[in-house]
Amino acid sequence: MMSWGIRKIVKGLVYYMKKKMMLLTGSVVLSLSMLFTACSMPGRTANIASDGSNKEEETTKKSKKNDDEEETTTKKTKKNDDEEETTTKKSKKNNDEEETTTKKSKKNNDEEETTKKSSNNNVKSGWKKYSGTGYSFYIDDSSWTSMNASGAELGFAHLGTSADGFTENINTIVQDTSGYDLDLDGYKELSLEQYEQLGYTLLSIDKMTVNGQDGYYVITSVEQDDILCMVAQYFTMIDEDAYIFTFVGDEEGFDDLEEEVIEIYNTIEFE
Repeated sequence: MMSWGIRKIVKGLVYYMKKKMMLLTGSVVLSLSMLFTACSMPGRTANIASDGSNKEEETTKKSKKNDDEEETTTKKTKKNDDEEETTTKKSKKNNDEEETTTKKSKKNNDEEETTKKSSNNNVKSGWKKYSGTGYSFYIDDSSWTSMNASGAELGFAHLGTSADGFTENINTIVQDTSGYDLDLDGYKELSLEQYEQLGYTLLSIDKMTVNGQDGYYVITSVEQDDILCMVAQYFTMIDEDAYIFTFVGDEEGFDDLEEEVIEIYNTIEFE
């Protein structure tokens, strides 16, 4: 395993940071109805008996009045029926609108759920998720196997590139920079100085945004024991933590795997 290169970078970076960057710092009322009883008095009964026609006329008037009242009541009943029918129609309309709103809401919820499920479109089918401190990413565990890497949180060795004696590998590190006044660009400048001091040749450096998180993608090389080691790092800063993802390979392995490694880096998600 060629984890020596990573340990060298990390140890040198920590030493250099410590050396150059020490900037620590109801009442209810009842109404009673009075019932009056009409008493027959002398003379009144005779008057009523002798005036039968008046009584009949009065009865007819009362009957007509009752008929008018009944007709009025019928009209009121019809009006109430019409109003009730109108209310029923309005209620049905409101129910239909409510049902339509419910369907729209369900559709929006379904769309939102679909968006959440497909938020990381960089993940390939069959890749497995691995998590570290504040981050996670996906990797094809049919091609990579988990390994212990000194000083790293997670490490993976490639299964198909060790025939030449060099095993390509990926590892991850989270570095606490509290006490140092460093942002992403400040960390980048410090890293570039470290590469130079440790004998690494800077081949390229580019800005790289992974799932909304800005960072840098850096390629360096260093020769050790007659082997030219190629290193591809993606690093970023969140608050006072630096997240470093490193791929190491020889020239042939690097050329074969760099595209896949970039795909792996693009699945990184930060909490």
